[in-house]
Amino acid sequence: MENRNGKIVYSVSEINKQVSDYIKDNPVFSNVTIKGEISNCTYQQAKGHYYFSIKDDGALINCVFFKKYNMRMNYKLQNGMQIYATGWIDIYQETGKYQLYITSVEMVVDRGAIMAAYLQLKERLAEEGLFDFEHKKPIPKYPKAVGIVTSQDGAVVHDIIEEAATRNPYVQFYLYPVQVQGKGAPESVVRGIDYFERMGVDTIILGRGGGSSEELGAFDTELVARRVYNCTIPTISATGHAIHNTLVDYAADERAITPTQAGGKAVADIMTTLRHVAKTHESIEQKMSFKLRTYQMKLESLRAGIEGKHPARQIEDKKKKVELYYVNFTSLMQKKFFDRSSAFEQQSERMKVLMNNKYSSRLNRFNVALARMDGLSPTAKLRGGYGFIEKDSTPVTSVEDVKPGDNLQITIHDGTISATVDQS
Repeated sequence: MENRNGKIVYSVSEINKQVSDYIKDNPVFSNVTIKGEISNCTYQQAKGHYYFSIKDDGALINCVFFKKYNMRMNYKLQNGMQIYATGWIDIYQETGKYQLYITSVEMVVDRGAIMAAYLQLKERLAEEGLFDFEHKKPIPKYPKAVGIVTSQDGAVVHDIIEEAATRNPYVQFYLYPVQVQGKGAPESVVRGIDYFERMGVDTIILGRGGGSSEELGAFDTELVARRVYNCTIPTISATGHAIHNTLVDYAADERAITPTQAGGKAVADIMTTLRHVAKTHESIEQKMSFKLRTYQMKLESLRAGIEGKHPARQIEDKKKKVELYYVNFTSLMQKKFFDRSSAFEQQSERMKVLMNNKYSSRLNRFNVALARMDGLSPTAKLRGGYGFIEKDSTPVTSVEDVKPGDNLQITIHDGTISATVDQS
């Protein structure tokens, strides 16, 4: 910037910058939505940016739609499309042209006509029985393989697999990438169903990941609805739209509001079951261990009782009792023997004393009697020189009892003498 003849002179860059600052400071241009038809549309494949114009009958405005804002779109922008483009307006200072920097795009549609056509088609298909519950196939509880028909760019696949993996990490998932919006999308979805039906997976999930009713158009077509109805493999519709039910939602065997819910419906929660089984197993082991200890104690008690009643044990107990009785009896007998021996010895001593006394007394009396008797005995006289004469064992009391030649026996005090009679 310089001063020339009292006037301020700006450079091109300075002017463009001031215009840019002015636009940025105006809240009208910071968040604006423009309706129009796409023209001169160019898609920069390398960087993923869109460059095009939006026009109406009287004017046009240049637009840029960067990849970080369009990467979640499930369809491609094309010339002739009527859209609502939302973003901010700024000047591209290098060229001095202003343009719309788009953050989101929505298709312009005649909602009334679309809804009327949708309801007419829904009623016709319902009358044909495409939505009847008796035609619904049960979803396998423990599948081995699950096919996913959706766009490879969205988060549908990730949401489904992430949820399913927490429930059953052993299920194999396969993706058939399809176009879910725009021209050719219904045919693309049908090809995905055909592929997995030939492959023979256990369950097919049709995923969209949300969007407006218009963006779900492929899933509201008769072509896709009939293909889902005629599919021999159980199907789960997961268009990701809680308010609007698509024809595929009605025709499918099961409907999930979100892809995450679809993952939960396609796969049974065996991890929780396994944890429950493990916990139950642990509880059973604890109870069995407790019961086992209880029964072991009862067994030991019964065994002790049985062993106590066993003949060998009873014999052993009897033997021990006999041995104890023997010991006690022996001890008692020894004691009694000792007591009786002591008493006998005492009595014997007393008897000895008594007998000695009686013997001495009787001996004295005997000696006295003997002396007395001895004094009266005939033999006592023999000691005085007298003799006792016998003939043939007959006492000789007279001389007339003998004659010469007779043999006589003469008994004196200390023996017998034989004699012969010479004369009488």
